[in-house]
Amino acid sequence: MSEEELTNFRRRNIGFVFQFFNLIPTLTAKENVMLAMELRGLSGKEMEAEALRLLSEVELEKRADHFPSELSGGGAAKSRNSSCPREGSAVAVM
Repeated sequence: MSEEELTNFRRRNIGFVFQFFNLIPTLTAKENVMLAMELRGLSGKEMEAEALRLLSEVELEKRADHFPSELSGGGAAKSRNSSCPREGSAVAVM
């Protein structure tokens, strides 16, 4: 595989779950999840819909517009983990 093919493979197939939340404090939970989708080439509307769907899966849809400082520790972890690619992913590194 070329370097570009390896990069694309990692982007689509490997997700990382960090011990520390690594959320950007000036972005909302939804925006933090959307940020992880930037490299996937989705439109803004597609990213927003996907982010809300993922946040809904972890019962954070009502907190989508809250900043990390407004979330509990568990809520911040759920928000961060929502940005990890899951569907069709081969590996989630923890």
